[in-house]
Formats: sequence, structure tokens, C-alpha cells
Amino acid sequence: MGNLSVWAAAAAVMLSLPAQANSVRVAVGQQRVVTRASITKAAIGDDKVADVRALSTRELLVTGVSPGRTSLTIFGSGGTEQLSVIVAAMDEQVTEREVSRVIRGLRGVRIKQVGGRLILEGKVNSVKEHRRLSLVRELFPSVINMVVLAPEVRTQVADALTSRLRQAGYTGVEASLVGPTLFLEGTVPSVDDQTKLSELVKTAGVAVENLVKVGNRRMVLIECQFVEVRKNRNDLLGVRLPLQITGKGQMNLSRGWGLLPSSSADSGELRFDLGGESPFSFGLQFNNGYGRLLAQPRLLASSGQQANFLAGGEVPIIKRTLQGVDVEYKEFGVRLGVLPQTDRLGNINMDITAEVSAPDAALAVDNIPGFRTRRVQTNVNAIGGETIVLSGIYNNDEQKNVSKFPGLGHIPIVGELFKSRAWLEKKSELVILLTPRLVGPGSKRVRRLIDDAQRMYERSGQEVRFNIWD
Repeated sequence: MGNLSVWAAAAAVMLSLPAQANSVRVAVGQQRVVTRASITKAAIGDDKVADVRALSTRELLVTGVSPGRTSLTIFGSGGTEQLSVIVAAMDEQVTEREVSRVIRGLRGVRIKQVGGRLILEGKVNSVKEHRRLSLVRELFPSVINMVVLAPEVRTQVADALTSRLRQAGYTGVEASLVGPTLFLEGTVPSVDDQTKLSELVKTAGVAVENLVKVGNRRMVLIECQFVEVRKNRNDLLGVRLPLQITGKGQMNLSRGWGLLPSSSADSGELRFDLGGESPFSFGLQFNNGYGRLLAQPRLLASSGQQANFLAGGEVPIIKRTLQGVDVEYKEFGVRLGVLPQTDRLGNINMDITAEVSAPDAALAVDNIPGFRTRRVQTNVNAIGGETIVLSGIYNNDEQKNVSKFPGLGHIPIVGELFKSRAWLEKKSELVILLTPRLVGPGSKRVRRLIDDAQRMYERSGQEVRFNIWD
């Protein structure tokens, strides 16, 4: 680490540039500080030649990346200033000194300079020396490494690389040694994993031939549930007087409670019946909420492929144009779109678009129907078997109705005895539950789904046949 610090100190040479200079000269790997009275923003013309970073509101750090020339534009309170940045090749004498410090102690390795390029030659006889040599490849990419490994070292390096790949989750990849070259063989689940693997093997410090291919994509089974939870509040308070009372005079006191609002359920109204066909009533009525399952689809998709579901219908919408009349069909119902992505560790990333929509005549314009839509679009991460809950998608509707006895109901204070009020409040919440699972073509869960579908098909076939008990 001490040698590395010495090299870093030598490579990061920083000089302050006077304000009068109109150019910045720096070598590859070197840095210079540009100072101005006020700097608000800076832009480099070609970031492949040089890099610029702000140290403060008065200082910029310019780093040489590769030989060439580019421009640096500085924006400040005094206006805009443009500088020329000239990046020269790295000083080979300085580089040779720094490389010598890093490989100090490697007796079998020597430095050679050919045509302005540095070449490392020799042989290393231990894994420790190989790691030291790998440090040179990281710090000095322009240095050509021609150092060979002893046979026992190559075997140890191959085993160490395989173990490292296992720890990183690449269980389907093997490192094998053929002559002086390491070969990687096997499959990975995605192109992204293939790219990450290529970056990982660069740290091996030896020549690696990457023969890894993208194998069969993983399958993801997404079990979904669309649940609508309704909470209806229907309150009735007041006196309802009949316009006509006929029949015998009698009083019956009854009370009924209904959990689910329907035409046949008790309303929860406290009623005084005076008899006859037109009852006189005084009541308080309320209803509770309930939930219902809108849809329960099961989608099977390959990693990286879109899966879509729609349970609903289409509404024709007529459009009149100069060329005539066009008919466009608008889909409605329960819609779900999922794009799953898996990695080698079994994690599942999903782009989710879920929607519940229905035509609403109250939103129509010129006989063109409107739609009430509840939609959610998000991206989530999950492990196979975990359930994701998307909720908080509300729909509220409030109404108030007042019934009055003609004439008497309009009298202040006394009129309260001849009127009734009804409040209707409808609230519904859409809850979406998704459970992704990693499956294979022959997994038990997929087989069970296929068997269930087969049984449903056979049962439906039996039901449509002739039966004497029909």
C-alpha cells in the first residue's frame, strides 16, 4: 500500500493555473487546478480527452484522460471564458519509475521499453506475486504485460476465479485452463449478467477467453388478485308521512338490520307502522361495506418479456371527420401488464401497469361515453413467493336527498317533523395483490395449473352432453 500511495502522489500532480492563461496543458493521468474569481458552471468539449470537476465555486480540477486537444468553457459572474485543454502522452520515464515501485520484490519480473511502450516480461511463481502483478494492470492500463505464470499458479488462479464466480452467483459458469489461457464456459440467464461477468473477469490478471452464452430465460409465474373493497354509508333520519292513509288503525313496531345492501335485505330502519297501505315511519338506516374479487389472473412470462391481461369489453366510439365516420373501440375492464426481469440470485424486478375502468354515462359528452378509470404504474423488486400489495386507489361519491311533506315541510323548526334526510356515501378502494414465482417448464406449480385446466375442460365437456337428469 505504501508503494501505491507513492505512485498516486506522483500521478496526481496538481498545479494552479494563473487567470491570464488561455490554455491548460496536462499529461495523461495528471491533474491541474484552474482558479477563477467566480465559477457557476463548467463544460468540457470531449470527455474522452479530459475530465473536469468542480472543487468549489472558485476552483476546477482538470484531469488528462487520453492524448488530444479539447476545449473547456467556464461560466461565471463575469461572463463566459473558453480555454484550450492540451493533453500530452504520459511521461514514460515517470511511468517506468512508478511501475518499478509497484513490482518491487517480484524477482522474476523485469521492465523493458520498446518503441516508447513499457513491457513487463518474466515469470511469477506464486498467487501472491500474481496479485501484485494484477495491480500493475489496474494502475497502468497502457503497460503491456507479457509475464507468464508457473503451471501451478495458473491452476490456483483458475480455481480462485471459479470460487469467486460462485460467490457472485454465477453457478453455471466454470473456469478451465488450456495452455496459458483461461477459458470461461457455461450459461447466464441474461445479457446483463453476461456483461457483468465480462467486467468481473478483467480483474483476473491473466488472458481470459470468455465463451459464456445466454441460456434459456427464466420463467416467472405472476399470480394476481384485483379486490374492490366497498364501504357504503346510507343514513336515513327524519319522519316520512304518507299522503294518504287507508285501512284499519294499528301500530306495529319492527326493526330489521341488513349487512349487505340489496333489494331483499332488511334496511336497518326502525319503523312505526300505523297500518294500511301507506306506512308512517321514523327511522335511522345504515349499511356496512363489503369486498368482492374482480379478477384473479395467472400470467406466465419469460424474463424480459411483457405479459398482458384484460377482462372486460370494448365500447364503440363514433368519430365524425371530413372523410366520413370512423368507429374507434375503447377497451374497458380489468387490465394488467407486467414486465418481469430476473437475475442470477433469484431476485425479480417488475414493471407493473394495472387499471380498472368502466363506462360512465355521467361523463358523456355529445353521446360519447366517458370512462371512470383507476390506474397504477410502478416498478418493484421482490423475491420469488413474496406478495406485493398495491392499494390506496380510492373512489368517493357522496349524495344527499331531502324529502318534505308539501307545505308543512317548509315551515321553520316545525317543518322538521314533516321531512326526512337521506345521506348516501359510497367509498371503494382498489387493492391489487401480485405474487411472482420463479418456475420451470416442468415445475410442480406449472404442472398443477395444467392439470386444473385439463380437469375444467373435461368437466365442461361432460356438462354439455345428453343427461337424463337434465
